[in-house]
Amino acid sequence: MKQGWIKLHRKLQDNPLWLSEKFSRGQAWIDLLLLANHSDKYFYKRGIKVEVKRGQVGYSEVALSDRWQWSRNKVRKFLKELEIEQQIEQQKTRVTNLITVNNWDAYQNGEQQTKQQTKQQTKQQMHTNKKGENVINEKKEHFNQFIKIFNNISNRKFKGDDKAKRQFEARLKNGNTLEEFKAAITNLYNDDFHKEKGFKYATPEFITRSDKLEMYLNKKKPDIGITINQQKQDSQ
Repeated sequence: MKQGWIKLHRKLQDNPLWLSEKFSRGQAWIDLLLLANHSDKYFYKRGIKVEVKRGQVGYSEVALSDRWQWSRNKVRKFLKELEIEQQIEQQKTRVTNLITVNNWDAYQNGEQQTKQQTKQQTKQQMHTNKKGENVINEKKEHFNQFIKIFNNISNRKFKGDDKAKRQFEARLKNGNTLEEFKAAITNLYNDDFHKEKGFKYATPEFITRSDKLEMYLNKKKPDIGITINQQKQDSQ
């Protein structure tokens, strides 16, 4: 048995070629599949409401005869054969003939699967986007905390530039923590060289360099709770 799907849009029925000649038996079967409702609907005929369920065709033998360019007897025999083969079921009403395509959902699984896949892909994409936004927000928050720590220790008002941010994120990626930055910044602002230079080089960009961070982490670490202002007050 061959497997796989091809999609036939219902607009195929609007193509002049579709109705230009007498139908073959195969074309008539495909036409029934195209005519079948994809959802429950209804229409009125001679003032009588006719409900047509999903997978049903609300066409009389006369209407199909005109459509397929067949005799009414040929239409009747064809539908009877389909009924014997359990492809369809027929229900006569006062105004029309309801034809139910058996296993209609089986013919639509490809469509339903595509919709489900599209829905799942959309959901996954939204989840990925949200996850990406959360990661970006988390990185931004970590950098803001780093700048806050730096300014608290240095008693300065740095905002942090893009270079410092990139270097900071690279250090975090390598496993460094905010606590380590706090210790390194404290050591930096207790360093005699930087005190003599007026802390000219003591910036967020400076301490986020991999070699500088390692250097000041390895220096003797004073109490990281002591700030520059506290040291000034103690010296007075």
